[in-house]
Amino acid sequence: MAVNFEAFSQFTPERRIDELQNLIEKLKKEIEERREEIKEAEHLLVLADEEARMLEQVEIPESKQIKGKIEEKLEEKEVKRLKDLELEELLATAPKEQAFHEVAHRPVEDLADELRKIYDRQKETGIEKREDREMLYAIRKGFEIKREEGYAPATAKDKHLMTEAEQWAEDLYKGGAGTYKRTPG
Repeated sequence: MAVNFEAFSQFTPERRIDELQNLIEKLKKEIEERREEIKEAEHLLVLADEEARMLEQVEIPESKQIKGKIEEKLEEKEVKRLKDLELEELLATAPKEQAFHEVAHRPVEDLADELRKIYDRQKETGIEKREDREMLYAIRKGFEIKREEGYAPATAKDKHLMTEAEQWAEDLYKGGAGTYKRTPG
């Protein structure tokens, strides 16, 4: 609480004494209230700290299961990311036919996810990168190889996803998706 002491100088000495004593009492009350609030906050902090320690000591089976599921999901994402990196490296370094066969043997969901990434990247930037173009071509060839080798999706959902992904890859490769501008050469 900021106090303007200039105002006190305008009072008579007797009134100034009364006003200053009232101010001192108010400030003492406020200090006491703040001390009580501090004590309450410290008490709540101690309780929270005890609860946190108790939770760390008590093993809850559900939290272990949840933690395990989270770790599994993170591992799956990491494995998928590594597969994507491997595929990109393979396309950059391996003979093209081998790379196409590698793409063909990846799950349709992975190929559809890769198409989504390319689509989103092109939509965001408005530019088609050479790497994206090569990946689109490899995915298209991978779908062709899947068909030639007699791949048949297990469920109707998988069949629909494959058909959809093939069409999407074709549209993106031909530039029919309307999401980007081609870069020269």
